[in-house]
Amino acid sequence: MDEDTRDEINIADRLQLHLYEIAKVVQQRSSGLTLLELLGVKVGAPKNVENIRPSKTKNANPSPSNDAPGNPDPLVRALGEGRSRPERRTQSEMKGPRPVMSEPHDRHRFIPCPPSTIENRPFDLFHDQEDRSANGFRRYFHRQDDRTILVFTDGSCLDQGVPGKRRAGWSVVYNANDNCFYGALEGRLGGPEQTSNRAELRAVIVFLQARYWECGGADRFVVATDSEYVVEGVCGRLQSWIKRGWKTNTGTPVQNRDLWEVLKRELDSAELVGIDDLFWRIPREWNDRADELAKRGANMV
Repeated sequence: MDEDTRDEINIADRLQLHLYEIAKVVQQRSSGLTLLELLGVKVGAPKNVENIRPSKTKNANPSPSNDAPGNPDPLVRALGEGRSRPERRTQSEMKGPRPVMSEPHDRHRFIPCPPSTIENRPFDLFHDQEDRSANGFRRYFHRQDDRTILVFTDGSCLDQGVPGKRRAGWSVVYNANDNCFYGALEGRLGGPEQTSNRAELRAVIVFLQARYWECGGADRFVVATDSEYVVEGVCGRLQSWIKRGWKTNTGTPVQNRDLWEVLKRELDSAELVGIDDLFWRIPREWNDRADELAKRGANMV
């Protein structure tokens, strides 16, 4: 494979490679489903697996991040296609009353239960245990509700103040082992500029689209992030932006609209099949593992 061909490998191939490599390990350990099947991602082995490597940033002067429709973000192209969802479960299939973790008027914001313990750390509320899938994968389950799972996400942008040298990465941490997702964001000539906010959004989108929807019996997911931009965007600003035609309260265009539209579509699709997604802003020091992996992802470029 020549250098130009390598440079054309986009984030979709890269994500597929990460999943494929993890799946090979799973197949060696279990005769059940591969991790790709457990994640609900129906893909084969990526093309030229032995030759795929992180592509270089071919850009000395990237364009501003106003996300022009003719220049979509690579992740929007790679992950923007809808997939089939499981049917909504009836109430008779669910266990009895559950802890309340959000308010009706703010349904995507996670409220630690009980609310008086809002300073509780994630592992005061969640613990690592096997899910109810055939393979028994480990997840962070809520201690009072075994149908609620916690994941950590983070985005990082290195050299953000140096145009042309910015490199960003994302991560998703879903158990206490080391085989969690992380990856690099790649800036293409004419594509959106890499920023920490885009990295944070990408991390959430990767989780929402790559997760296995039944996930061992879970139907409520808590996304823990130290990004105020993500949490307040989802919980406090998104609906207002849409009502204003993707304008802020000052009349300026919403930045990163392309990623926000994908995120909104995923939240709506999940809700249609009875899956709740809640967002929890945590201090950065509580998100150290995801932060480390996101920086590792950024350094893959």
